[in-house]
Amino acid sequence: MNNLDREEERGKEEVRHAWGISFLRFGIIGFIIITPTLIGAILGMFLDAAIPGMLPWSVVLMILGIACGFFISWSWLVKEIRRSKEVG
Repeated sequence: MNNLDREEERGKEEVRHAWGISFLRFGIIGFIIITPTLIGAILGMFLDAAIPGMLPWSVVLMILGIACGFFISWSWLVKEIRRSKEVG
């Protein structure tokens, strides 16, 4: 095998690896968004039972959880993009 064949094989391996990593990133992003939302919903249900009010706590805390999840995932993606630009 000459050097060109080795580089082609290495490139194919990197593409397969990069696709798997990208798929994993989408799963992590979903987890990052869902977790604060569920925590907000559970805490909101508890507060609705303990302290009833005009606006349901569960709705307010779910919206805050979604916003928090999107902010965390956005900042994580920005960090990952910067790191991939430094490496590549």
